[in-house]
Amino acid sequence: MSEALPGSPRRHVRATIAAVAVTGLLVGTVGWFWWTSLVPASYSVMAMGYVDPGGGPAVSGHEHGAGSPTQGGPVGPVTAASPH
Repeated sequence: MSEALPGSPRRHVRATIAAVAVTGLLVGTVGWFWWTSLVPASYSVMAMGYVDPGGGPAVSGHEHGAGSPTQGGPVGPVTAASPH
């Protein structure tokens, strides 16, 4: 008798091998999806695209308006609050 009988050790070995194989396949698939979803180690602004001024004229520099708190405009200078 070479066929596996219910409850025989050979049948349990096959079931264990099948369970381990399916578990490994599932864990491997989830691990692969996780690995491909990771962000790169560094970003480059130059690789993100080009400057789009929105249809208006492009400006040459990073300019702020006159009402900026760091320039002492209508808001006034920024000071530290005194403890009470």
